[in-house]
Amino acid sequence: MKPWFVALVLLTGACEPTLMRPRVRPGELGVVARVPDLSGQPNCAPDAASSLVRCVSQTNIQRAVRAIANPKLGAGAKQVAKKRCHDQLQALGYVVHEQDYGTGVNIVGYKLGFSKPSEHVVLSAHYDHLPGCVGADDNASGVAAVLESARVLAAARFDRTLVVACWDESERGRLGSQAYARRATDRGEKIIASIVYEAVGFASSAKDSQRVPKEF
Repeated sequence: MKPWFVALVLLTGACEPTLMRPRVRPGELGVVARVPDLSGQPNCAPDAASSLVRCVSQTNIQRAVRAIANPKLGAGAKQVAKKRCHDQLQALGYVVHEQDYGTGVNIVGYKLGFSKPSEHVVLSAHYDHLPGCVGADDNASGVAAVLESARVLAAARFDRTLVVACWDESERGRLGSQAYARRATDRGEKIIASIVYEAVGFASSAKDSQRVPKEF
């Protein structure tokens, strides 16, 4: 099972998708929801985790990886990834903020929850990569997967606020995500769960090729 597929299931469960009418209407929250058309994909619907995962498009993910990890872009690949994060989240109806923390810029999109908007679930990937490589796996694959998840989840309603973020400067010591974490702590934000997409483009079933981090 693909890591991004597992993460999507976990996210929809953590965000508590609801089939009931929301207690607060989007207009009352000052947010106009623009949801993508999910029609045409078999058994795809925004009403449960099991049907949401069927909305994921492998073609969309592959297309995004090729666009971001294009050898012809050279040093401009990072800016292409940054712009793609910003533009796609905005087009999906997320409220997008650019967090400039001095040495880099995080792109953060918010989809306000209905009954528990102060509780946040964060779904993220870093958009920078090591110099001297195109970064197809690390981390164009993560950016592509997080944006595809954002597309699918934009069609659903959640009790908690969904935060979709593209971090800068992860390869310099996770500077972008740490800057966001510090700001969230200073603001007293309540982060219920965080799912990070990191180099999800490769998997192997060979013995000892993949290990669970010792922290788990």
